[in-house]
Amino acid sequence: MKKQGMRKATLVVSLAVGSVLALAGNSTAAPAAQSLAESGSTKCDSFVNHGKKWTANCKVIRGQAAAWTECSDGTEVKGPFVGVGYWAFGGDCSGHGTVKHWKVLTR
Repeated sequence: MKKQGMRKATLVVSLAVGSVLALAGNSTAAPAAQSLAESGSTKCDSFVNHGKKWTANCKVIRGQAAAWTECSDGTEVKGPFVGVGYWAFGGDCSGHGTVKHWKVLTR
């Protein structure tokens, strides 16, 4: 089922993380968790850890949010901050091992 107005945030490699953590997980999370996570400014559901990638559907209610991923080789992958709306968040560790930790950052 596709959510109307869903947009995908493109990921970029970054080593700087200076924002407040909203939602987080790690590689031990269930591979197909269907939980709802909420930070007050961002609501996410449909979290899936595919091993090398993770995905979640998020609604940014106010402010901005971005995806952040730490790969098993230590590489950090950060997506751009996006504004209010429905977004497909995720991180991709292809070429850098597997997903070790993930976060949805807010500001």
